[in-house]
Amino acid sequence: MKEEDIVPLIIWLIKREQSEFVASHAKESLNFNITIFLITAVGYVLAFLLVIPAVMMETVWGYGMFPVLVAASLALSIFCIV
Repeated sequence: MKEEDIVPLIIWLIKREQSEFVASHAKESLNFNITIFLITAVGYVLAFLLVIPAVMMETVWGYGMFPVLVAASLALSIFCIV
């Protein structure tokens, strides 16, 4: 995790009693960062367990998964923008 992933937690811990507005947005940002972290971790695990061995064995299934990963990456990027 990077420092920008920890900052919302620190802000929420410090400001949760003082400002409901700041606390709400800090929790929302923290939730988003945790979600992206978990999705990325699952993606890496799936890539190493499924795609990379299949591509190394030069199977059609391995090459067929590449467009699926590209589509998932684009969908996640759009999710992040919205």
